[in-house]
Amino acid sequence: MPTKRSNAPAKFLWPVVAGFALLLCEPDVSNAKKVDAGVMHSCMVTPSGGARCWGDNAYGELGDGAFQSSASPVDVSGLAGVVDIAAGGYFSCALMDSGSVKCWGYNGNGEVDATSAIQVPTPTLIMGLETGVRAISAGSDHACALTAAGGVRCWGYNDVGQLGNGSHVASAVPVAVIGLESGVSAIATGVKSTCALTVGGAVKCWGWNESGEVGDGTAEDRSAPVGVTGLGAGVAAIAAGYGHACAVTTRGQLKCWGGNGAGELGTGVATSSMPIPVDANAVRGTVRSVAIGHGYTCAVVAGTGVRCWGYGLGGELGNGWTNSTAQPVDVVGLGSDVAELAGGLMGHACVLRATGEILCWGDGRQGQLGSAIPSQRNSPVAVVAASSGVAAIASGDHHACALLEDASLQCWGGNTSGELGNGSRRSSPSPTNTLAVGVGIAVVATGGSHTCAAAADGRVFCWGLNVFGENGGGSSDSQPSPLAISGLRDVVSVTGGDIHSCALTRSGAVKCWGDNGVGQLGAGTQGDSHLAPSTVPSLGSGVVSIAAGSYHTCAVTTDGGVKCWGQNALGALGDGTQTNRLVPTSTASLGGEAIAVSASDMHSCALLRDGRVSCWGAEKLAPELVDGIVDASAIAVGAGHACAITRSGNLECWGRNWAGQLGNGTNTDQRWPVIVDMGGSARAVSAGTDFTCAVRTDGIAKCWGSNASGQLGNGEAGYSAVPVTVAGTFAGRVFRGGHAQHEQPAPILSPTTPTTRRPILR
Repeated sequence: MPTKRSNAPAKFLWPVVAGFALLLCEPDVSNAKKVDAGVMHSCMVTPSGGARCWGDNAYGELGDGAFQSSASPVDVSGLAGVVDIAAGGYFSCALMDSGSVKCWGYNGNGEVDATSAIQVPTPTLIMGLETGVRAISAGSDHACALTAAGGVRCWGYNDVGQLGNGSHVASAVPVAVIGLESGVSAIATGVKSTCALTVGGAVKCWGWNESGEVGDGTAEDRSAPVGVTGLGAGVAAIAAGYGHACAVTTRGQLKCWGGNGAGELGTGVATSSMPIPVDANAVRGTVRSVAIGHGYTCAVVAGTGVRCWGYGLGGELGNGWTNSTAQPVDVVGLGSDVAELAGGLMGHACVLRATGEILCWGDGRQGQLGSAIPSQRNSPVAVVAASSGVAAIASGDHHACALLEDASLQCWGGNTSGELGNGSRRSSPSPTNTLAVGVGIAVVATGGSHTCAAAADGRVFCWGLNVFGENGGGSSDSQPSPLAISGLRDVVSVTGGDIHSCALTRSGAVKCWGDNGVGQLGAGTQGDSHLAPSTVPSLGSGVVSIAAGSYHTCAVTTDGGVKCWGQNALGALGDGTQTNRLVPTSTASLGGEAIAVSASDMHSCALLRDGRVSCWGAEKLAPELVDGIVDASAIAVGAGHACAITRSGNLECWGRNWAGQLGNGTNTDQRWPVIVDMGGSARAVSAGTDFTCAVRTDGIAKCWGSNASGQLGNGEAGYSAVPVTVAGTFAGRVFRGGHAQHEQPAPILSPTTPTTRRPILR
């Protein structure tokens, strides 16, 4: 349990953190409604009207009834009908659709309820705010509510007059702010100050004023509201933070006041405090909204995205660097689709995109970024987004995708061609939501730099690289969003090669599209590309499964045979020759015993009825049994390596291992299968290009090997020769892996050692 915090007056006190543990859960952060950032935790409103929080939980500020910190979102207990959320210093509050307010977390000054309990880890109704509230805001250790009548009421700590009732006495019961019983349209709480925007566009502030953050031209704390100099009208939005405040005018201009030691006021230079508003002239463009943290400011600028300035040694500016600057810099990868911007009271910030995706950056050492790994991030990372268990997982060249049990998709890793399907081309080291297609997804397959999915209604959607028509949409334009393929209506499975794709229909026919340079489409020709699907002539029926390698394709027929076509320079077709085949050709020596096939790069493997595995290619011109594999239930082939799951749940891999893709803790190639220690039995496996992913029977997904594009999905950089946990809880079956060009290995990362907390700026 954490040590009790003193109630003695203080400008800011750090909590004693109860030991951090990484918790993997199933957060629903797709289509989120609201997000807010506190000191070392963050919270959101879910699509269903619940609430989830992540980060430090020393005082129960995550609201899940425990005191265990979490780098992934956890459910706030017992909340339904939430319409807004506020993350304070070490507590949180929710506004309910009934107009009531519920809070949880640290309660040393009455932030949560009127009891003597220091920690309240589950939501408690705030007395006097059972109805009639329309907005809430939380500071370090006080909070305020805006009533339906336009009045302001505050509660909690009051050492510098932040409650605005003319006193310095803390109150667990909301008190009316002097002179603001009506006529207020918005409120904003800083660390120990508060500001209100009136319906006439004027700004009034009160509380801590050491740096001039009240804006009345003095440095005296104010226990009752005073007008901010020069802002008697014409203001559209306000924000308050740690030591300074800002206002956006109705014309989109930004004005700020208070501390400016790091250039946080936006004037372009770092100077002494400014106790009255100054024009933030360095922020060029029309400002839509603003958020404030400890010594830094961020704004949504029309047509530009998000820009930040001020203190940046902890990654607060989101531009990929750790430098402070008085000149605004662009936050990496954020376009004009930002719906909401939230600045933490200390060193992190978050945005809610129009798609419902949440991204955060800055100090994440207590998990407050929600990326599943507690570490600092200098550019935005997606909050872990696994909203349910996983039904399938597929690994491509530099990316992977998971099909969730709710029939939605999440992908992570490289995204330069839009292969993650989230509408951007920004890579992500943790799962990100693929844009919805309006129907449930049944099957997902990853190609080289593209992805395809078969929907429950039999349609096929593809996205990503499309230079050779591998998306099947009739053009060669790459697509960062799912595109329906015209004419495919009865598909039960899809597979992706390096730059081609194929589908299996309910009638057992195979249709392929994309590059056909070596005959991988099976159409009897080569050297051309098919921008739309065409039926493989000799496979109009009778096929039960398909698998695409880099430049070849294989199919299992109803009689247990395997037919392959395309590139055969190293024997990937298994017909005993090195001759490319433009039409399906039977693989030798399988005796009609095949039940599944997996293909990648220049080789292929078949799973036989008796549990043995037979492979060919990589200069083996005909199938050969893999020694030591006698009871396999699933197989996966990557670029130079392969894996099998045995009926007892062991996972065994063999082949190339330069990036640790075999998962046995070494970088040594293995001719014979080696057991991968996943910490539990395996139920599914997918082999990608120099990396591998698998799912344990308890639903945990793990990946290992190369990670240059974030394809391990753990939110970190650096490859790993042993399994690491994917950010989120995964479960289910697996489809084929990827292939193609190789990356150079990055050094294995050592465990991160927490650094000393940042000193207070004042």
